[in-house]
Amino acid sequence: MKSQTTLLILSGITLFTIATGACFLWFLKFDGIEFNGDSFTYFSNAKTFLSAVSNGQFPKSTFWPYGFPAVLSSSFLLGDETYESARWINVVLAGLLNSTFAAVMLLFASVRRLSSSHTILLMLAAGLFPVGHDIFLKYQLLIMSDVLAALFSMLTLFCCWRWRAYGRWYNAALAGIFLGFAGCTRYVHLLTSVAAFSIFISGLKKENIRSTLLALLVFGAFTLLAFAPQLSITLQDTSSTVGHSLLKDWSLQNFFLSTHESADGHQQGKVPSLIYYFALPFRFECFTPLGLILAMLGIRFAIRELPLWCWLPLMVWYFSFYFFHSGIPIENSRHAFPLFLPIVLWIALGLLECWLLWPRHFIHIVIFTFMLWLGAFMLSVQSAEKLVHTKNELKATAQILSRTVPPGSRVISTSLCAVYHAYPETVVPISIYSIPLEQTKNLFQEKTPVYMAIDEKRFIPQWTNYPPGKNYYWIKNYYTCQYKFVLGDYTVYEIKEKN
Repeated sequence: MKSQTTLLILSGITLFTIATGACFLWFLKFDGIEFNGDSFTYFSNAKTFLSAVSNGQFPKSTFWPYGFPAVLSSSFLLGDETYESARWINVVLAGLLNSTFAAVMLLFASVRRLSSSHTILLMLAAGLFPVGHDIFLKYQLLIMSDVLAALFSMLTLFCCWRWRAYGRWYNAALAGIFLGFAGCTRYVHLLTSVAAFSIFISGLKKENIRSTLLALLVFGAFTLLAFAPQLSITLQDTSSTVGHSLLKDWSLQNFFLSTHESADGHQQGKVPSLIYYFALPFRFECFTPLGLILAMLGIRFAIRELPLWCWLPLMVWYFSFYFFHSGIPIENSRHAFPLFLPIVLWIALGLLECWLLWPRHFIHIVIFTFMLWLGAFMLSVQSAEKLVHTKNELKATAQILSRTVPPGSRVISTSLCAVYHAYPETVVPISIYSIPLEQTKNLFQEKTPVYMAIDEKRFIPQWTNYPPGKNYYWIKNYYTCQYKFVLGDYTVYEIKEKN
């Protein structure tokens, strides 16, 4: 295929993805902050990182690595330190991620020597399919690290595949750099190293052992070099890595449980984690069977037509994340995002397999698939609207409460505290989630009025036997909680001493 055509397709995919994300941000009037996620924390860490670097200091350890905050801080250099500036980072990164999907398909097509029409189909399918998926859309719009980590992981494998296809040690070096950056962005993406290793050793022969070992050495050295700055910060406090509660509570038993107990409280799921993490990323919104069938056909094509070093790493990559996330004591759609990456490639290969199996009906298959994709896209729009609506409702609740309680009052809450931190109001927020019981007791030594705003329908089932619940019940037992009013899902009490 001509290089001009390749460049046109890759740039078209990038620009289409960016334009779609930009339209969503404009239409939804969304600033990238979600109160149920970690977007505000990433934004704050970006300001902390930029301040430390500007003053010639080494950043202090934080719960999340500094990869995404470092990239996010670049938006502050180009514009203001505002959510509106920061939200564009992931829109652009999503475009680069989709073009990387297409570039991988181009590489596979060149290895298999496919025709130009088959190659174009693979590139367009891999590059455009994610745009219609609600998981991809969600993390394209949020100020969070998932898209950047996915991009670095995808580039890691792309460079490894290029090394296997064309040689050249610099491909192994680039792969190591991207893997180190992936780990600097989200620690869990270091699991991509297992898939990368499988590329180096698959198809290993006696005559290329030396070159493979050299490439592995280069790959490992550059990975360590790229990850070293974050590693030095992480070693200051290992609570977010080897000391992370989800990692310590990892168990094979969690594979078969739908009810989980963790640092995130009590969670009652609908299906066991084994099924949850298998089904969620395959989801073609509500069209799970189609996504699953296309992925299975793609795996069939890959095993039959592609070399071992092309298709095996995708399987290793998928099952590395699947095995890890199924064992943690929580079911969270964010953890399913890495599983989505190899599935995008399988679905693109699955469409090509449909063309080869049923050439006379292929145009009907494409039309049918496009109509379903369009339906999934519309449902993804509704999902994004719901996300923004929920956030705006919570923000409005916090603003009304801020105007309602007397000036100088303190408000004890959970999610509302995130609102007050992200959008400062007149009240002083106190999170019942993050403070120990002793600190809760000390709150009432001051004479300023204290109010408590709690979504009891959600809070009590999740946190009853955990520190946030203990704080709540201690307040209820030792103080008078005088009912004041209801704001949305939140019941507001004024906390007074018992007579």
